[in-house]
Amino acid sequence: MALLSGNTASFQKKQLSNHIAEHIRAEILAGNFSPGEFLRLDEVAKDLGVSVTPVREAFMALSVEGFVRHAERRGFLVTPLNYTDFEDLYTLLAQVAGRLSERAASAMSTEDITELESVHDRMKEAAEQSDPAEVERTNDEFHRVINRAANSSKLAWILLSILKYVPKRFYATIHGLTPMLLEQHERILSAIRDRNPAEAYAAMYEHEKISMRSVLEHLDQQGLFSNQTIQ
Repeated sequence: MALLSGNTASFQKKQLSNHIAEHIRAEILAGNFSPGEFLRLDEVAKDLGVSVTPVREAFMALSVEGFVRHAERRGFLVTPLNYTDFEDLYTLLAQVAGRLSERAASAMSTEDITELESVHDRMKEAAEQSDPAEVERTNDEFHRVINRAANSSKLAWILLSILKYVPKRFYATIHGLTPMLLEQHERILSAIRDRNPAEAYAAMYEHEKISMRSVLEHLDQQGLFSNQTIQ
């Protein structure tokens, strides 16, 4: 207990740097920071109301992920992203999500399925009420229920790592995408109800492939990729 108490400040600082990295990553993927833009540590720290140290740690993590690179004058440059890298990551995302859905189809309890149905109904209600924030929240929750039921910590870790490269607050802002997501969720839910692992995998894989294609198109339109366009 003494060891844990003695490192509380360090743990809190690490958690803060993770939150800062998540924020900056989201800003880059949203197109609010352009490739080649210089970001000063002190200015970012001032804007976020924190010290420079956790901001520096956040940017060092983002540099490993390929979102920024270190520059002179106490700052970092936003890195042009590579379309092929993102295409590969999103293909892997579809495969991992499909595998998790496949396992969930066998492992889900009756209570889990009831919860999944409830989340799906709330997402439909949010879409009918034109509530994009709730659409995003229930969409995320739908996938979390499935991933949790799959009970595969390593696959879940891989999925979370890839999701760092997917923009937040995206799906509900694209015209016509939400009805398509709901239709695909229906297919996934039906496969899980039927305890059909193969169909659950196929439904989730197709769902993620289509969704990630829309994400790639969006990022390409934002100009995030370096002289590369979707073929």
